[in-house]
Amino acid sequence: MKFKIFHQLGHNDVWSIQSINQENTGDGIIISPKNRKAKNVEGLGASIKAKAIFDPQMFFPRYIVKKMNTYDFYPSLMPGGYDTDRLNEYSPIFMEKCIEFQVRNNFGFLVIPTRFYDNLTNVDELIEYHNKNFVDPSLTTINNTKTDKEILFQWVLTSNILTNKDYSETLLTWITGIQKIGGVYLIIDPPSRYGQIDDPKFLYLLMVFVNELFKNDLKVVLGYLNSESLLLSLANPSIVSIGSAYQNIRRFDPKNFMSDLEQDVKTPTFKMYSPKLLDWFDFPYMELIKERIPDDITYWGENRYSKIMFDPNYQGRSIHKVEPHKHYFIEISKQLRDLSALDGERRYNRLNDIIESAKSGYEQVRGVNIELGNRDAFLPAWQTAAKSFASEQGWI
Repeated sequence: MKFKIFHQLGHNDVWSIQSINQENTGDGIIISPKNRKAKNVEGLGASIKAKAIFDPQMFFPRYIVKKMNTYDFYPSLMPGGYDTDRLNEYSPIFMEKCIEFQVRNNFGFLVIPTRFYDNLTNVDELIEYHNKNFVDPSLTTINNTKTDKEILFQWVLTSNILTNKDYSETLLTWITGIQKIGGVYLIIDPPSRYGQIDDPKFLYLLMVFVNELFKNDLKVVLGYLNSESLLLSLANPSIVSIGSAYQNIRRFDPKNFMSDLEQDVKTPTFKMYSPKLLDWFDFPYMELIKERIPDDITYWGENRYSKIMFDPNYQGRSIHKVEPHKHYFIEISKQLRDLSALDGERRYNRLNDIIESAKSGYEQVRGVNIELGNRDAFLPAWQTAAKSFASEQGWI
């Protein structure tokens, strides 16, 4: 089954919209109210919004972060301030406003919000809480609007949930039984937020979870992804996300949605995505690899932005420059479109070729006396997860 590519918007989201329109690096967008004021969302073109998912980002009902204060549907806006004991009273009002905002803007999908839980709260209480405060009032509003938009239920999937078989199976049974939803907007909360995900068990269980949703005839939108989107494509998602990831900036972090805990983020150094090595590298390493392996364009791809960045006259190498981001959009979307054109075993074989090429690339880099430490440690984890899933599907 082919899947689509959506850009996960955030800071400088205009770069994503430009890249989609000018270079065909995506099929739609996922809008972040934390990063775009309500009036600027409403001001987007109708054709853009028709292919958009609006992420309510209601992960912590108590908090409003950044530009979220320009919207009127967050529970923290209840009269007198947020009060857990009064949430049941006000949640129908805020869910109605949230759904009506999505309907009014004619987005491609309607998203039922979710709350983030890190710990394994009693699963029955968790389900009851979400049904009462999010699912039921949202569906009531949707029924009243008589819209025919496809409905997505949002959920944040943590490693705690995935590694607890009984818990995850109970959640799967509940989610697949929610009436009238057409899919799940699944946000991945990884075990680590630094570098590539290198936990093979987490990745394998994640693919199993996604595939179970697919087998229950639900679309799956995978949000907040880095280049592990390549691996997760094996699990039959309908939409995978990309963003100005800069290695991990677009990765989901609950602290980013807790106003009293937000901290200044250290600005990363200038990096560039290598489609061969499947990761981002600082400029000194980019330069060394380019000098010592000059004839192999697969390390950095070939597009106008890579040529600009390697130009000796290129000025101001910084995360704030557009070139590394648009270069990433082009190269990762090429890889994803390549995989999307294939199904099942053929997709697995192509992914395995990509991983093997990356492994040989790291060896070639070491062969010219460039040490990258354990930067390639994620590759065996990806390959283990992929083989485990492929074996379960009967592909190997």
